[in-house]
Amino acid sequence: MKIFTGMVGRGISPNIVTFNTLLNSLCKHGRVREAQKLFDLMGTRGERPDAFSYNILMRGYCLMGLVEIAGKILEAMRSAGVQPTTDSFSILVDGYCKNGRLDEATEIFREMKREGLKPDIFTYSCMLDGLCKGGRFRDVEALLEEMDKVGVPHNITSYNCLINGFCSSGKWERAIELLNEMVDKGISPMRAHELFDLIIERGEKPDTVSYGSLINGYCLLGQMEDACRLLDCMIRNGPEPNVVVYSILINGYCRNGQINKAMVLLKEMRSKGLQPNCAAYSSLIKGLFRVGRVAAAKEMYDEMQAHGLAPNFCTWQTRQGWSTARLRSRRTRSE
Repeated sequence: MKIFTGMVGRGISPNIVTFNTLLNSLCKHGRVREAQKLFDLMGTRGERPDAFSYNILMRGYCLMGLVEIAGKILEAMRSAGVQPTTDSFSILVDGYCKNGRLDEATEIFREMKREGLKPDIFTYSCMLDGLCKGGRFRDVEALLEEMDKVGVPHNITSYNCLINGFCSSGKWERAIELLNEMVDKGISPMRAHELFDLIIERGEKPDTVSYGSLINGYCLLGQMEDACRLLDCMIRNGPEPNVVVYSILINGYCRNGQINKAMVLLKEMRSKGLQPNCAAYSSLIKGLFRVGRVAAAKEMYDEMQAHGLAPNFCTWQTRQGWSTARLRSRRTRSE
């Protein structure tokens, strides 16, 4: 407010952008009463509040838990001839949800749609979070169907709301299903290993398929540290990683050019009495060839055949590649 007073004292007339910037700053710092005075002052200074002005003030009141006053701001907005936006309704939905008033939030959500405004991912995330915390999982599933129908894609916020909600209610299988869905869509789940630890603490035990699926997703995203954290979680809590899980990780390291770490994992795998499968050998052969370790790739290929494993198409292609490379090398030396 000192800045505003100083501007006026110098004969500078604040415009709508200046007013909104000051309103936002006051509301963010919990000074909503001062923000209200500034808002009321706008008219006397010849500046008509716009939708952003009203939304900022509504958000400020919601942050203070004063949702009823925020609702009155929405009514004042309409009375002033300012059309509420998607943001206007979303702010109120969020405010009611955070205060556990789900019926009011649902009514605002419906009113929004009646007025021809389309809820965005923020609106849906607020509703999903509120409904999950309120244990209204039938409504959650209905809302998820609606999102699919209208084509609103999830983001990391909406997924985290859902995963935390399902976990808090002991619905572990649904939570893991959503984790895998995130990975399939290329969205990186945060602290998935911590979630698995929490599931185990609550007396549940994810199976090898659940671990393997999520590890594979992390590998595809190139997030090998996170993939290894899940492997550590398996080793610590069970079930023991099998050949498939190790093969997924070996492939991930090879795909990401970390062939030495893949070889370390191969050694660990063997120390546990697990024999590499065709997928693991193929990944290693291809990985070694890519980094120019042709002799090591040939040795791995021979070992694979010695164990009675038939090369797949990928291995055969790599084998053809190093044969071509050797032929070129001989020609170069002869020239």
